[in-house]
Amino acid sequence: MRDRLLVRHFLWRFLEHDFISANADRREALSVVGGAVISISLFFSALIAIEYQFSNFMPPGIASQQSVDDRFMFVTSSMFVMALLAVALWDALALDARDTAVLGILPLPRAVIVRSKYCAVALVAGAADLAWNLAPTLFRSASVPITLPIGFRGGLVLTLAQGTVTVAAGAFGFLSVVALREGLTAVLGQRHFRVVAAPLQAALVVVLTSVLLLLPATSRHVSRNWLAREGVASRILPPLWFVGLHEMLAGSVIDSLPRTRPDPYLVAQEREATTLYRSLWPRYHELGRTAVTALAVATLLSVIACAWNSRRLPSLMIHRRHNAAPGRLLSKWIVANLVARSPLQQAGFWFTWQSLSRRVTHRTTLASAIAVGLSLVAIAVRERGLAVQKDLASAPLALFAAQSLLLVSILTGFRHAAQLPAELRASGTFSLAWRGDPAPFLSGVKRAGWVALALPTLSLLFFWHAAMLGVRVAGWHAATGAAFSVLIIELLFLRYRRLPLVSGYAPIADLKSRGPMYVVAVLLGCYSLAWIEQTTLTTSSSAPIMLVVGIVAIAGGVAAYDRAWRSSAVILVDDDDSPLPTQRLNLAG
Repeated sequence: MRDRLLVRHFLWRFLEHDFISANADRREALSVVGGAVISISLFFSALIAIEYQFSNFMPPGIASQQSVDDRFMFVTSSMFVMALLAVALWDALALDARDTAVLGILPLPRAVIVRSKYCAVALVAGAADLAWNLAPTLFRSASVPITLPIGFRGGLVLTLAQGTVTVAAGAFGFLSVVALREGLTAVLGQRHFRVVAAPLQAALVVVLTSVLLLLPATSRHVSRNWLAREGVASRILPPLWFVGLHEMLAGSVIDSLPRTRPDPYLVAQEREATTLYRSLWPRYHELGRTAVTALAVATLLSVIACAWNSRRLPSLMIHRRHNAAPGRLLSKWIVANLVARSPLQQAGFWFTWQSLSRRVTHRTTLASAIAVGLSLVAIAVRERGLAVQKDLASAPLALFAAQSLLLVSILTGFRHAAQLPAELRASGTFSLAWRGDPAPFLSGVKRAGWVALALPTLSLLFFWHAAMLGVRVAGWHAATGAAFSVLIIELLFLRYRRLPLVSGYAPIADLKSRGPMYVVAVLLGCYSLAWIEQTTLTTSSSAPIMLVVGIVAIAGGVAAYDRAWRSSAVILVDDDDSPLPTQRLNLAG
């Protein structure tokens, strides 16, 4: 009974972190998240099953080879979704000082607290793993052409293999993140781990989200592009290990079916597919053994690291203030004299700067936006982004549009992060010091966003474009991107009625209708700007200057209109509590 209460306590603690508002209904949030996970998995599973049902005359060799591509997608999605879940629960994966303050004073053995905590973590991970892989497992026997006589036994083997391998892949992804986090904690110690925890979490979100977004485009021709090549990449990619494990367990179900003469246009393709698939049988067994070993190693490392870090309950660490470093003093002088000169601008700048780096909600939002932007760039540019362009006029348009796409994605994420309050109880403090003019504070917020996000992005992209297009073209391209980023920030915060990072989050009511329109407008705008920029760079030496000045003038006009509108607008500072469920249902009489 005691252990069950502690496990239930830790389970509810997973819903009491920065991703969920204090006024939100925990059960409602849990239902929404669980429903979204199952719905996405069900959609892709049904889509793949329907594809096979419309390919009734697909022969066994082609079906086996295409099945490898599908297993790669399901295994990779399970692995990285579970890894992303572990990153989202980064601070809740282990005991913290608050657990010690609440439970440490009770007459409870340390072993009971630790055991209950990790039982709760295992329950959350297991439930999420099963929820994500339930639909692909149930649809596995339907993801076969109906003309292939696999029988009941064959369908059962395929279903059990699918469920076992995808759940094992998800467990490997989750345990890998746990082993990484707890291993670093054991090596560095709690104090030093806190220094690297935030940037590491953000980097993992970028990498994992980018892989998931690019997965549909990279999960084709896996046998030919990855498994058939003798290289290091085919041996070190964890998803391929579990693909090999699946084929080792159930690959013979389809491959052993009797061959009948297919349609004439499929004869050569069927022969080639069968030869390729059967030639990879030794590789499947090798990769399958690697998958089992990797899962065992990840489990062992996680258990050892967690046991080592749980030798004693964590204590509250008190940070001592040190004298400001010269670099920090220099940065403050630069901001005060060049970037944000008024006190309110400085307040908005530094408040935004600290919030973006310290709050997990803002870090995750920005990391997801960066991942989306990098995925768009990778899809648009592909292999053309690694070729030196000697003729500027014939250079691909996507090479110029990549910078705008990435900037818009990142700054849109910044706009969404500004809607999330840095502290839900901080609006009262702002109300006490509020003087009614939001323009300086909002200006500091926008400048912090440009300095923290747009400027590093432009700097990194400059080196890429300098290698592909030359230093002169890359310089003008960076200047155009700088002006364009200023314009985007002004447009994103145009007629913004709430106080950034202070007011409570207000979701967009008509996001489903505005979202597709916004995406289309972004694509058209970025590619139009890329065409204009490419044209100006190939016409005259003064045309790029006119383009940059024109964009800056448009941004100034947008800012002037926003200031004129804001002089008579009402800015919402205080955040009223969310209505009760009875009020939301109009039942409060």
